[in-house]
Amino acid sequence: MKLMERQSIKELTENIYKNRQRTSTRSGILKSEAVILFLKVLQKFKINKLSDIDKIITSEQFETEIKEIPGQNSGISLTYFFMLAGSDELIKPDRMILRFLENISGEKVSLKDCQVILAAVADQLKNNGFNITPKKLDNLIWNYQRNLN
Repeated sequence: MKLMERQSIKELTENIYKNRQRTSTRSGILKSEAVILFLKVLQKFKINKLSDIDKIITSEQFETEIKEIPGQNSGISLTYFFMLAGSDELIKPDRMILRFLENISGEKVSLKDCQVILAAVADQLKNNGFNITPKKLDNLIWNYQRNLN
């Protein structure tokens, strides 16, 4: 965090992250700025190492503060953060997952429904002897969808 406090958003964007993308096409902030804001929320909740994540994984206040960061309102990035931090029960309901579920069901699927559906499918597969988690299922679907293009 000290490195980020010593450098401007522009310097971080150009020299550290090397990413000029925005969090959203409409009124999104630079992703580098979103990272700093996300880190500040983590710091506020005293999340300093991976083992601290359990303190916030079910915290509505933490979720609310992250979703207040411009471009983070959907919660997709937060869920992805928890996935990368080690949660095997969560998925990242991005366009690849949505497209897959909508194609096989023939219906519109909400972001929240993606989690419910993949968790239920993973449970069913586990009951039939497969060693799978929602996170693994997400990854399999994502790679399948990616290879279609």
